[in-house]
Amino acid sequence: MSVRPSARWLISTVAVAVAVVTLTGEPAAANTCGSNIDSDFNGDGIADVAIGDPEATVGGHVGAGRVHVALTGIGTQTVTQSQIPDMGAEAGDGFGYALDSVDWNGDGCSDLVIGAPFEASGDKAESGMVILIPGSPGGLDPAARLIWRQGAAGIPGESETGDRFGYSVAAGVAAGKPFVVVGAPGETTGSMEQAGSVSYIRSDVKVTFDQDSSGVFGVVEAGDQYGYAVAASSRHFAVGGPGENVAGMDYSGTVGVFSHTITNGVPVQTGGVDQEQPGQGGIAEAGDWFGRSLSMVDYIHAGDTASDAGSLLAVGSPGEALGEVKAAGRIVTIRADGSLDEISSIHQGNTGVEGDVEPDDYFGWSVALANRAPGQAATWQNLLMAVGVPGEDSATHIDAGGVQVFSMVGAPGDHDVWAHGELQSVDRPEISDTRLGQYIHATAQHLFIGDPWGPSPAVYGIPWNNIVGSGTDPVLVYRPGEGGFPADGVGSFGVAIA
Repeated sequence: MSVRPSARWLISTVAVAVAVVTLTGEPAAANTCGSNIDSDFNGDGIADVAIGDPEATVGGHVGAGRVHVALTGIGTQTVTQSQIPDMGAEAGDGFGYALDSVDWNGDGCSDLVIGAPFEASGDKAESGMVILIPGSPGGLDPAARLIWRQGAAGIPGESETGDRFGYSVAAGVAAGKPFVVVGAPGETTGSMEQAGSVSYIRSDVKVTFDQDSSGVFGVVEAGDQYGYAVAASSRHFAVGGPGENVAGMDYSGTVGVFSHTITNGVPVQTGGVDQEQPGQGGIAEAGDWFGRSLSMVDYIHAGDTASDAGSLLAVGSPGEALGEVKAAGRIVTIRADGSLDEISSIHQGNTGVEGDVEPDDYFGWSVALANRAPGQAATWQNLLMAVGVPGEDSATHIDAGGVQVFSMVGAPGDHDVWAHGELQSVDRPEISDTRLGQYIHATAQHLFIGDPWGPSPAVYGIPWNNIVGSGTDPVLVYRPGEGGFPADGVGSFGVAIA
């Protein structure tokens, strides 16, 4: 198959405009924030959903991008750059390409972190930026935004053409301090184009590092794309460089794991991983793309106590060949603290796993871990991993794609199931060339699947209890033109979810 890549974006220039946010439905009942629930942007104690449409047309500007928010049970909100002071919607900005949430200001309402990696800075096309929009009892408040770009707002570095700062984002809270990790995979280091860099942002510290920084694993090379993917827990964060040349193999890939401690201007690296490292079961091969997708959660290993809590990291290698089958793909899981040895290698060739090893399945194109009970020792129902397989063929449809779910307790084949079967209840049929599984997101309650290239673009939220238990809760459906979401200007609804 030929998986649809990220869109190419038009060069943009800076403009200024201010507008009013549209919120449909009744205002929130809460007068103050205070829920401390992830993605609860209005603080009413119910998780909300943010959906990126980075290819949306805004005010006639193709690919300017926008973000929609479903404030659960209250209404919907659509945010564009035209609603943010000192910004404007411009062609090709890609606003909403990457999303995450964190309560940055500590008021009890989640704040939305938005990547716009193709935003221009002056004449520097695709230099990129990240915008944090605070939550409030009335929803997101664009007027109170924070804007981060390289060389401004305390972020080290310089905005340069093609940096793509904000291509990936991860956010959370470590030791009581909110943080945001930002990837800039297009960053040039010395003469090395697209070597990549990462910025780590807290209120008390802002640092930028790359593979040329002291103590950072790997070698700076052109095309490494370090920062293409980032993921984080409260204890660690991880950075993927899927273009890394390992043992002479281009695009073999690498992953670095860091703590939240800053020493000498760089986060302390707890280790680096590629498929030639001891403790890893794979072999570095050209085109593996090891580190193209990442996910990380706090967890307590089955049988351990809370004092043994650590982080679990899942690394996608969608270009991995299995035997003679090219781009079949696999996922590696790693306990992020300690030796960083491989815990499991999961692919469709594992004993008992549903599906066949086939060329161009791209198993691991996306990955999303969910810990439904992070304060407890892991059980098979609570520590789960969803894997996007966009090249999967069904019995009757080529490249229909799918999402496969595994428990992180037990063998890979013990509890695996195809999650997209749940979509039959909302009349989403299998269709060739729609490549379901490119965009997924997991929370403690739901597995979200973005379906921007389907016959009717949508985001589906499948309750975990339906997947791993006998639950029959309704599947959530968010679709342009329904429930208050605008129907016009749609470009890539569901490419990012938070």
